[in-house]
Amino acid sequence: MEEFSEGSLRRAPQAFAHLGDGQRARPTLMIEVKTSDRELAPGLVFFHDRYAIPGVQLVGDLRVESEHKGLAVLRALDWLKQLDRQHVNRGSCR
Repeated sequence: MEEFSEGSLRRAPQAFAHLGDGQRARPTLMIEVKTSDRELAPGLVFFHDRYAIPGVQLVGDLRVESEHKGLAVLRALDWLKQLDRQHVNRGSCR
C-alpha cells in the first residue's frame, strides 16, 4: 500500500464523492482537493446546501483548519494519513 505523501497529493483528483452501498446508492461524503486555496469551492457549497451531503475540502498547503457552513477545510496530508490508519486497523483496503 502506498503511503500518502506530497507526491500523492499532486496526483489526487480535484473532487469526488463516495457512494454508499445498495441499489439506490446516495453520496455519503463529498471531497474537494486543492493545492493551496482555503476558500470553499462553490460547487462543494452548492451540493452541500442543496442535497445535505456531508463534505470536506482538503488543502495541501494549509496553516489553519476551519469550518464554514458545516463544511470542514482541513490539511490534506493529515486527513489522508488518518484515513489510511482507519483502513489498516479494520483490515480493509477499500
